[in-house]
Amino acid sequence: MIDAPLGRTLNEAEVIALVRVGALQKYLLDTVALEKLRLGEPGDGDIHPDTAELIEGYRQGLAHLQAEDKRIKALLLSGGNDDATTEAAEDLWLMNEDPGRAELLAWAWYYRHRIGRRPFSRLLADSWNRPKVGSLVTSWGAWGQRRVLAMFEHAIPEYLMDREDLEVFHSLPHEIRVWRGCSGIRPGRVRYGMSWSRDREKAIWFANRSRFSDLDYPIVLEATVRRPNVLAYFNGREEQEIVVKPGRVMAVREVK
Repeated sequence: MIDAPLGRTLNEAEVIALVRVGALQKYLLDTVALEKLRLGEPGDGDIHPDTAELIEGYRQGLAHLQAEDKRIKALLLSGGNDDATTEAAEDLWLMNEDPGRAELLAWAWYYRHRIGRRPFSRLLADSWNRPKVGSLVTSWGAWGQRRVLAMFEHAIPEYLMDREDLEVFHSLPHEIRVWRGCSGIRPGRVRYGMSWSRDREKAIWFANRSRFSDLDYPIVLEATVRRPNVLAYFNGREEQEIVVKPGRVMAVREVK
């Protein structure tokens, strides 16, 4: 058993589970508990050597992440806007799990007037292009679309998108036909989403994929958006995604 700083005792199975999901950090904040874990000697029971090794590996990884977080954030706050600073920002993003990535993007937005727009653009792109169960989109409830819109407007298109996507972005016609697929959401709300697609079949796929039960009716909307209201184009996941300013679509109709 392990004496935990939160006032309860963890057994070996609980420790292993915490390690595997990366949720042990809060238990390592107490110096006495940390020393017990480091030694693998909790005092009121035995930890299997394999478990102790897992815990120590996590502790070392956490220490490395904290050191890199401090170093790279200091570099970003110096105003660097070059390749090295941008690469370091993306490295830090990759080191984190999704909650940490969302926190990093929020931090970068808070200090946007001190850090370069180039590294910020890459952090936004990495977070946005994370699968939709990932960092940025799941944080909309806390940030709101108004802030997400401001992030895109602050970013630099040449660094937000890769070369091929940027070429498509600049070649988009004045009016673009787009589709958006969802389920369990009223059509009146779906139309205010920022993520649309030029591919009707992909929108239908999203509508069916996002169903959680038979009660979640799939909805596919077709609309038109004018070029000035398009914030970005991404096709890294072959979705032909058009990122649109909220509510700036026209001639909206339900097609499924």
